[in-house]
Amino acid sequence: MLTDMTLALPTYNDEPSILRVVLNAAASEPIEPPVIVVDMSTDDRVRRVCEEFGNRIRYHHYPESTGVSASRNRCVALAGTRYVTLLDSDVRPNHGWLGPLARKLRDPDVAVVASRIMPHWLAKPPGLFTSRAAAPLLSLFDLGDETIDVVRVIGGSYGFDRELVSDPPFDPALGRKPGDPLGLEENVLCEMARSNGLRIVYVADSVAHHMIPRERLTWRFMWNRARVTGRERRLVGKVEPLPRPPRTSVDKMFLLAIAPAILAGMVRPQARPEMSRHPSYDSDTEHA
Repeated sequence: MLTDMTLALPTYNDEPSILRVVLNAAASEPIEPPVIVVDMSTDDRVRRVCEEFGNRIRYHHYPESTGVSASRNRCVALAGTRYVTLLDSDVRPNHGWLGPLARKLRDPDVAVVASRIMPHWLAKPPGLFTSRAAAPLLSLFDLGDETIDVVRVIGGSYGFDRELVSDPPFDPALGRKPGDPLGLEENVLCEMARSNGLRIVYVADSVAHHMIPRERLTWRFMWNRARVTGRERRLVGKVEPLPRPPRTSVDKMFLLAIAPAILAGMVRPQARPEMSRHPSYDSDTEHA
């Protein structure tokens, strides 16, 4: 039984069938206290799904949340444990995925740990979408079978030691908001930890699957995500690449296809002045 780890999910108008699968997997872990769900939805679908799980889920309605970062901070505020793992509401963890994260966080110099996020396609994807280059735009984080130190995480399933990160951990000005998918809060969390001499670790044996619906398997969606990547690059100013194998011809074809959208985001960014306090944080997507 994990008694010093809180598992929490921020939610917003989530598809009940997907959320039910995720919560069923999350609530089956041997964890105490119960899983926390912080819900900023505009309807009661998430609440009704949570009620199906009884006391295994602690539901908290937070309609005044200003975005994902604010909801994540509320998750942390509600947690009564030193360690917190945040799980996206469309990421289905494998059985036993939480233990490896909890064990690695007990290393005294480890501030943030991240799961291996692989795809669970809910419809057949276009061929180029299965390339390594497409993975960050689909919120996938698969760096292979070995646990390694990394410079940042990609959200989906990651944990941190509250004693080694800021309080609160996330700047709401940098997080995703309804109608604006730009999110830099995880990058800032990791950069601040590294600046304090702490480690960020990719934990290969903590495996979860991002449930990718049909509506995200279109070029319209991918080009929109690429424009957001361009905005990130304009605000960030640098990209420190994650360890990956050499690009294949399929990777290069995908990057060529999204390059105009990335450029459009770089040329016409929606500036966030708050980034002036954080001038050089990493982007989730490599250079095209």
